[in-house]
Amino acid sequence: MKPLTILVALFAAVAFATPATAAPEGVAVVDMVQLITKHPRASELQRKLEGRQQEAEAYAESENKSLRALAAEIDLIGRNNPMRRAKEKEFLTRSQMLKLEIEWRKEEALREYMLGLERLYTEIQALVGKYARERGIGLVLLSSKPELQAADFNDYAAKVRLRGVVFSEPALDITDQIKAMFMPRAPQPGG
Repeated sequence: MKPLTILVALFAAVAFATPATAAPEGVAVVDMVQLITKHPRASELQRKLEGRQQEAEAYAESENKSLRALAAEIDLIGRNNPMRRAKEKEFLTRSQMLKLEIEWRKEEALREYMLGLERLYTEIQALVGKYARERGIGLVLLSSKPELQAADFNDYAAKVRLRGVVFSEPALDITDQIKAMFMPRAPQPGG
């Protein structure tokens, strides 16, 4: 066989061969913000955050009562009494420690909330991947529907830059299909 014939035969074999696994071809869009905010666990995370913040406020109020009592006690001590300086130092120390404790508690509550949202995002991302693979969708783009509401031009420009999809046909949006995977099903009438 001539080298040219072998080369043409090899080229034809490679060019027309079908791969063992075909690459996914479809494209879809999904609104992850909507999926996260509509997920039942998101409202649970929000309630937990608010509860922890209210606990911190209640703790602050009870400690502030104690500080007010100490302040009243200090007011009763004469200005030249050596005990007054010690009580003033105690008041200042306790009030600063209370401020730090409240900030810490609120930050911890917010940190737990954010960790919960990150776990939720990862779960939803896995659902999107599963849905896409099952349907031969090779690319899912992040899309969002809300209007661009901005306080000023810089805010507007930032929101425009963050949008990954400018336009997509509604048929490409798989948000509702993903939402159906985690939303509780309503009972069927008569069943």
